[in-house]
Amino acid sequence: MRTMTKKDLLVFAILTCFLGGLAVVMRPASEAIWQQQIQDGQAAFQAHQSREALRCYARAVQEAGRPGADVSWLPESLFCQAEASEQFHSTIIIHKIPVHQSASLLPNYPDLADSYARWTTPEPEVLYQRAYAEYTRVYLPNYPGVDVCRHRLADCYFRQEKYRQAESLFIAALVEYKHEYGPDSFETAHGLMDLASYYRRREQYARADALLTQIRRIHEAQFGRYDARMAPLLRQLATFYQQWGHTQIARRTLLLERQVQPARNPRV
Repeated sequence: MRTMTKKDLLVFAILTCFLGGLAVVMRPASEAIWQQQIQDGQAAFQAHQSREALRCYARAVQEAGRPGADVSWLPESLFCQAEASEQFHSTIIIHKIPVHQSASLLPNYPDLADSYARWTTPEPEVLYQRAYAEYTRVYLPNYPGVDVCRHRLADCYFRQEKYRQAESLFIAALVEYKHEYGPDSFETAHGLMDLASYYRRREQYARADALLTQIRRIHEAQFGRYDARMAPLLRQLATFYQQWGHTQIARRTLLLERQVQPARNPRV
């Protein structure tokens, strides 16, 4: 048996490193590792250490992409990453401080000392778009995570004055609610409320009013006009009409809201 030459030893070492690295890359997903990255990211996020949070969430996204990963891991990881990116960008915008002063002036933001000049992160909008796409692929439209992510993405659009994209987001969600649950369901009423809130935010009160009328009809059909469960919606309507400047309608709505309280409701 011949002895191994230096060349043989070198080839063996290279193959060993390659196969070891391949085993690491191809290993199945680990829930323990994924959860640890999420927890570490949340701790860093709460401490306003945006960069460290983003690093942890990036590793969580990587873990969620491994074979055998649960389908819920990727949307949650991307959403957490988007939140950390939003925190990072908002802090940079709010505190326009030179790099050499940031560490002393912002003791609660220790990761900002060199962030301004040396480090970049994806825009929150891009990450929320990816998270929302994954949420809608995995879950039904009424899943809480889908709803939260939709509103965060809409807020990103609003900040950039991308109003058409924000409106399209809520319209598409409303179509999904109607298709999945029916036009007279509470889920559809929730979608109508989201779109009405968008129009109110844009001061398009006539459009919002038409949607709120539909919402009221859905609730009355489910509960009855004088049921106590109508009270929260009526308070919302009164606030809307007050903001719109329709004081008389707001007062009438509040009077009706008082009539449906349990103590005064003859049907309860």
